[in-house]
Amino acid sequence: MKHLKNFSIYTPESESKRDFATSYNIVFLKSEDGQDWYESQTGFDMNTVKIMYDRNNIIRAMTKDVSGLYPEGKSVIEFMDVPEEVTIDGFWKVEGEAIVKKELSQQEKIAEMQKIKKSLFENAEVTIAPLRDAVSLGIATEEEEKNYRSWQKYRVLLNRMNVEVPDDIVWPDIPKP
Repeated sequence: MKHLKNFSIYTPESESKRDFATSYNIVFLKSEDGQDWYESQTGFDMNTVKIMYDRNNIIRAMTKDVSGLYPEGKSVIEFMDVPEEVTIDGFWKVEGEAIVKKELSQQEKIAEMQKIKKSLFENAEVTIAPLRDAVSLGIATEEEEKNYRSWQKYRVLLNRMNVEVPDDIVWPDIPKP
């Protein structure tokens, strides 16, 4: 498993590489142990997942194609397998040679709950709109009227949710069609 840390920009000693960099507007990067980024890419296994993470160990990119990464100010590590739930949204990090869920601060938890609440509310709005139209036009079926009332109740309950206490949140059940 290859693990290169803290890439930074450098000027190659080789005149041909410097000319190449100037001609093609290329930036050369090297890891903290002096490995050139472009040269080191051949050392990564084609079948692994390459993870790029920042100075706080937060995962910022994930790919099988190492050539798609630009790790200036970051590190790159490869894994044979990565759990399906791992994302690059700032909630996962590299800890040693493992991937772990980041412990969120209270403000981060509140922000995440606000995001979830907004998404659920928007979904409810989209679902309610055609039902509301059918009811207001007097052409709703019994089932549409029932669904409309269920979704209205859900939206009210969702609106009452206090995301300021994120550890205690129990979201209301989404109405069944």
